Amino acid sequence: MNEAGWTDYSVGTGWLTHDSVSCLGQWENELLIGTLDGGVNRLLVNGVDAISGASAYDTIWTGLISARVQCILVDSHGVKWFGTPKGISLHEGDNSGAGWTDLTTAVGLVSNDVSAIAEDPSGDIWIGTEQGLSVYMNGTIVNYATGTPVENRRINAIHVHTPGIGWLGCMGGLYQLDRSGTGDNWDEIPMFGESNIHAIYQDHMEDLWIGSDEGLVLYREGGLVFENDLEVFKGLQITSIVPLQENWVGVTTLGGVFVIEKPI
Repeated sequence: MNEAGWTDYSVGTGWLTHDSVSCLGQWENELLIGTLDGGVNRLLVNGVDAISGASAYDTIWTGLISARVQCILVDSHGVKWFGTPKGISLHEGDNSGAGWTDLTTAVGLVSNDVSAIAEDPSGDIWIGTEQGLSVYMNGTIVNYATGTPVENRRINAIHVHTPGIGWLGCMGGLYQLDRSGTGDNWDEIPMFGESNIHAIYQDHMEDLWIGSDEGLVLYREGGLVFENDLEVFKGLQITSIVPLQENWVGVTTLGGVFVIEKPI
C-alpha cells in the first residue's frame, strides 16, 4: 500500500494474470479475484504483506475448468464456487492443487455457461446460466428452463433475500421466482421487459437497486423511486451493486466505482 492507501494490482505489476477483472469473492483471509481469461488470483487481505502475499490459482495445475471466470460465490460453508463458460468449479480447503469438483451439464446443470451464482438463506445455491436457472440443493439439481419465463434467457444477476424467493436479472427482463411453497410462482415486472439487467441488490427496506444497459434504477413495488441514466456512469456498463453503510451502495462499472446515497 502506498501513502494514499492504494496499491495497483495488474498484469503490469506482475500480480494479476489478466487485467479484465470480472468478479470478487472473499474466503477467510483471501480476496479472490476472478478474471476474464486469467483464472483466479488470490490476494492476502491482512496478516501478511499484501504484495508479497499475492499468488495465483494456476488454471493448468489446479482444477479450474476454464480460465474465464464470470462469477464467484463463497457459500456459508466456505466452499468456493467459480462460474465459467464451461461449468462450475467448486473448491474446498486452502490447497489450490486439491479439493476441486466440477458441476456441468453432465451432472444436471441446464447449461455450462454460468453467469451468476447466489446462496439463499436456507443454503440452496441458485445458478444463472445462458439458458435458464439451476438450483443446487444438497447434491440435487433442479432446473428452471423449458416452459418457464427464463427459458433460453441469460441470467446475469441473482439476488435471494428470503428463503426460496429470488430475483433474476436477465437479458430482456426482470423476474421473481417464489419456490418457497408447494409450487413455483413466477412474477414478471413488465416495465423491465426490454431491459438487459446486469446487477441486482435488495436493501433492508426490500427496495430493488437494478443496474441495466439503461443505467441505475431503484424499484419499489409498483414503480420507480429513482432513476439515473447511464450517462451518469460515463456510459459504462454497471457490473455490480454492493451494500455499504445504511442507505448507501457502491456501484461498480466497466470503468470504475461510484458511491451513491439512497434518495428516499
